[in-house]
Amino acid sequence: MASGLAKLGHIRAATTTLVENAADVDACLGGLESLVDVEPNLFALTAGDERWLPRLVAALGESRAVADFWCRHPEHLTDLAEESELSNLRAEAELRQFMLGATSPAELRISYQRFLAVITALDATGEIDFVTVSQLLADIAVATLDAALQIARSNEPDADSVRLAIMAMGKTGGRELNYISDVDVIFVHDVTEGFDDHKGIQVAARLATAVITMCGEHSAEGTIWE
Repeated sequence: MASGLAKLGHIRAATTTLVENAADVDACLGGLESLVDVEPNLFALTAGDERWLPRLVAALGESRAVADFWCRHPEHLTDLAEESELSNLRAEAELRQFMLGATSPAELRISYQRFLAVITALDATGEIDFVTVSQLLADIAVATLDAALQIARSNEPDADSVRLAIMAMGKTGGRELNYISDVDVIFVHDVTEGFDDHKGIQVAARLATAVITMCGEHSAEGTIWE
């Protein structure tokens, strides 16, 4: 560990205790080194914020995927700041509004990963308990599905001819998700008056397939979930 901290230069004294308490010290050090490579001013981003560094180190010790996300998008490291919007989001309606800001599959995945990284940090520092983590994971899943459906509808010429609901089942519906849970849902559609039923089924199927693809396919931003 000492050699790894030495590579981080002047921030060594400020991080030693935090790193020692990380769940995975090697992963934490590796994450810090990688982040310093892409963001040399890493430890000056939120000067004076007492919660930012503990959240960062704790999250890096919990998840290599979180470190990889921040290496791709260091501009989102400030999400961990005490006063940031994401670190204070709790209400499902607010999560829906945040996710609805995504207008493409890539933006959807980035928005989801941003909030997942924040949840990981708050969980790792003990700022939120197990029940809250499960509820937030379920709420962000529902918000992501809502945003994915909005994107799908924007790309479907006959979207206004079909009403489509996504019903959360199992742990998702019960707000009991964990980090590796599948998200189980049922798609239910109805055709607006005067529109051909058979065509309506096809439209609904295209919308549902688009949502599933956005959430489940592998990409440069990873996979949201199965």
